[in-house]
Amino acid sequence: MKPEAAPRSTKHDVQADGLDRWLPDVLAGLLATERAVPAFEILREREAHEELSLQDLRRLFAALREQGYLRRALVLGEIIDRRASEDAPPTGALVAAELAVLGGELALEPPRPERPYAGVRGRALVVASSSVLDAESSSTSRTHALARSGRAVGLEIFVATQMGVAGRSSYDVDERDGVRYQRIPGPARGSRAFDEWMRLFTIRLAAVVRKLQPAVLVASSDFVNGSAAHAVGRAYGIPVVYDVRGLWEESWLKRQRAKHGWSEAQVPNAWGMPDVWSLRRERELELASVVDAVVVPSTALRDALVDLGAAADRITIAADDDADAWAAVLESVGAVEQGSAALARLSLSSEQAIKALRTAERKQLGTIETFAGSGTVQSVRDVGWRHAGLEPVLITVPFDWIEACRDHRSQAFHLHAWDFMVPFLRAWERDRDREALDWCLQRAADWARTFNDGEDRGTMAWYDMAIGLRAPRLAYLLQEAVREAAGEDIIAALASAVVRHQRALFAPQAFNAANNHGFYTAVGQLSFARRLAVLPGMDIVEAQGRDRLRTVVATQFAEDGGHLEHSPDYHRMLLSSFIGAMQDGLLTDPEVAERIERASEVMGWFLRPDRSVVQIGDSPARVAQRSDREMAAPHTAFLVREGAVGEPNPQELLLLEQSGYAFVRSPQPVGRDDHRSAGYLTLMAGFHSRTHKHCDDLSITWFDAGEELLIDAGRFGYLDQLPADSPLRDQGFFYGRPERQYVERTRAHNTVEADGRDHERRHRAPYGSGIRSGEQEGSKFRLVGFVDHGVWSHRRSITYLPGSWLLIDDEVTSQDGQPHDFQVWWNLPESLTDPRSTDGQVTFTLSNGRALHISALHKAELVAPVKGQEEPMRGWRSMVDYEFTPAWSMGHRVSDRMSHHFKTLLSIDGVPAPQDIGSDSGENTSRTSVPCGR
Repeated sequence: MKPEAAPRSTKHDVQADGLDRWLPDVLAGLLATERAVPAFEILREREAHEELSLQDLRRLFAALREQGYLRRALVLGEIIDRRASEDAPPTGALVAAELAVLGGELALEPPRPERPYAGVRGRALVVASSSVLDAESSSTSRTHALARSGRAVGLEIFVATQMGVAGRSSYDVDERDGVRYQRIPGPARGSRAFDEWMRLFTIRLAAVVRKLQPAVLVASSDFVNGSAAHAVGRAYGIPVVYDVRGLWEESWLKRQRAKHGWSEAQVPNAWGMPDVWSLRRERELELASVVDAVVVPSTALRDALVDLGAAADRITIAADDDADAWAAVLESVGAVEQGSAALARLSLSSEQAIKALRTAERKQLGTIETFAGSGTVQSVRDVGWRHAGLEPVLITVPFDWIEACRDHRSQAFHLHAWDFMVPFLRAWERDRDREALDWCLQRAADWARTFNDGEDRGTMAWYDMAIGLRAPRLAYLLQEAVREAAGEDIIAALASAVVRHQRALFAPQAFNAANNHGFYTAVGQLSFARRLAVLPGMDIVEAQGRDRLRTVVATQFAEDGGHLEHSPDYHRMLLSSFIGAMQDGLLTDPEVAERIERASEVMGWFLRPDRSVVQIGDSPARVAQRSDREMAAPHTAFLVREGAVGEPNPQELLLLEQSGYAFVRSPQPVGRDDHRSAGYLTLMAGFHSRTHKHCDDLSITWFDAGEELLIDAGRFGYLDQLPADSPLRDQGFFYGRPERQYVERTRAHNTVEADGRDHERRHRAPYGSGIRSGEQEGSKFRLVGFVDHGVWSHRRSITYLPGSWLLIDDEVTSQDGQPHDFQVWWNLPESLTDPRSTDGQVTFTLSNGRALHISALHKAELVAPVKGQEEPMRGWRSMVDYEFTPAWSMGHRVSDRMSHHFKTLLSIDGVPAPQDIGSDSGENTSRTSVPCGR
């Protein structure tokens, strides 16, 4: 930037007045009395810059720059740069860079997103100069209060501090009071040219935006944060809110006056306003006019901005912790759903709750309120609530909700979902057991007093699915507390909890449509809102719940009826919940009913001949109960009730092309005594998301000759969540227990492994379904699946003659031009005994005395059978959560191959002749190809 032209006086005769002899002394005197501008004007008027020493010029330059007169400093800086040695650091360039930034001449161009950007609704990123971790000030305290209070009304607020403020070399995260501060690495402000620093800060702020995906940027003044945020917001299509904390230039000028002793006569009357003041004011006002909204902490500051020319209708007053006002601002720019501000303003006293609910319709206990409960009133009250196989928890009042069950994630979730109340709720609804109701009310109020106004404090209190399951129970308890005239302290605590749950349910982070948790949020939200429909704000919550439920139906069950979370037990659980929601009147869409009907039919194919749900993915060994509502489809009921009701299924082969499963059940039972004798085979070939997905691509299970023969390792349960920075997370693991990690690994499934590595789940895009074809030819069945693992591929062809043998042809091929080591794994139940190896064939004795032969029809090294091996872990299964028992593991391997065919024959009793494997048994030579999904 060129220096601003200034009026020139008539040139004096320097020799005549003798000033040249006294110029250094005059300059020194002016600088000593903080009069840098008069000193500069004397030099400029007499064009005497060249006659001063470099040292004196630098002194005057530094004084002008420090006092904010940058244009005058630039004139001296350019003279200094001309006169200094070539290796001297540039002086004028630094001031020119500062003027470019302050003058609004700098174009900030952050990298554009590689794909269309979609911010997460309700998520905000505050861009701040520093944090309470760096310095305590009114500005850092406001940022911290905003981030904390926002969570109470469903806002998810992150804070990014300026580049270099924390002195980090990487993108770190610091936390205080649950507020996550994103630390941007790089040089500190002022350590290099201002324009260069601004460009780099903007680029690195964009990196944080790509990582966190906020729906809005909130920039706290000064304009440096606002300019970077505005540039990133413009590039990514994100609204920007400017949080003006004060008139920075006025505060700066006040400090300058105090430091240098300036009078009004000097500044601005004689010397003019410093460039730092005037240019900053221009930038602040310009920024306030281009962002999407402006927020100030006080009326006085709003009025001051309006007096300076800012538009009054674009400014909102929001105190440091005024989450209601902030919600309204973010709603106005589209960063949160409509209704957020109204919910943020809600309150509900005990008197209001009593007045509204005393005469409202009293709804009976529904399905969602009794989901996942276990135990009896007596056992939970006297011995304690028990989850899975863990030690019972005696829930007294008062209760330590913070520390209870902290070591067991799944147990903690069910605790905070209030599962322990279910037998008591049933006892009250069925028998009007007032002691059971009071027991629940006391514990619900105790929980509410702990969490209504506090954070989750490291618990699962505000976990998405916990909220979805707890909210209907809370609504039922408040309804009953009012009707049964419970104590006002109880009603007040529950009423306050209802408001907190309205906000928590409405928050975007409470709803994940990609997994089953989204269903429980949506259906729980609907049940909660409809039961308490007479309370304020419930119409907003109910409308959102309906929209969410429509969204989540398609994400849970494919059109072919299969559940998309890779686990038959989750198919069972979600199906039961969907049916319950329909029975409760929460789901009335005919298309949804049709899809659920298909899912009910598919449920029967997940049942083995012994009536247990087949263990695939995160499924324990669960025996289907005759009373289970998810078992009511005619073909499914026939299997569960062993022919007593329902209809036999004439179809022996099912392919689910969208879900990624293939099944054989042959011969299908037709009577009461022929169920267990059927042969049963499953092929798993689905990868839709990371949810409940094991390293089990193209894995099979097999039940025949009255017992299980090839097994899956099971679920084990969810214990010891890994820290976010654990390297095991990069391998797709979420939990630290070795047993849990084992059941997820490739070797725990009946499939192929390459180079000793598990199937990739974290960095490989889900492929959907790997089912390619299936056909029935007489008594034999043929299934084909294919999966691309990136550097290698796997094609599995299965030929199956129920009751006799199973032939698996695994074709593995390198795709990266490099040889690989391949290994096919087989996992067998512990009930098999006496493994014997002869000429590459391994023979086991079945529990009924028959024999299972496993023969390699290819050249490969035998991996000998082991059971319960500790190091490395191999040969285990988990049929019940948190129980780990030995099972058999064996396989075959080859090394350094570009491709290979593993051909494995598993036969019961006698080994068939090759011609028998290649041809039909002769009973029926017709062939039926089954379309996928039929």
